[in-house]
Amino acid sequence: MANTFRVGEMTVHRIVEMECGFTPALEFLPALKPEVLAENRSWLVPRALDAQDKLVLCFPVIRRANHRRPDPFAIASALSGAGDKH
Repeated sequence: MANTFRVGEMTVHRIVEMECGFTPALEFLPALKPEVLAENRSWLVPRALDAQDKLVLCFPVIRRANHRRPDPFAIASALSGAGDKH
């Protein structure tokens, strides 16, 4: 799987903090039939399904093309109240 891909103006970065079985597939997807899960297990394991049939999830970071990084000095000033005119 690619670690970065584009969707229109957005770039999606796959940043893995922790990747492990999250929740049982049949509980997370209640309409999923056990036989359908069994039929597809060969291509789901190990990237999307672990040995205990728990879904493996990873949450991406999405950045738009015009995204600017926050200025840490402006944030610190705002949090400290230095910008207040009281």
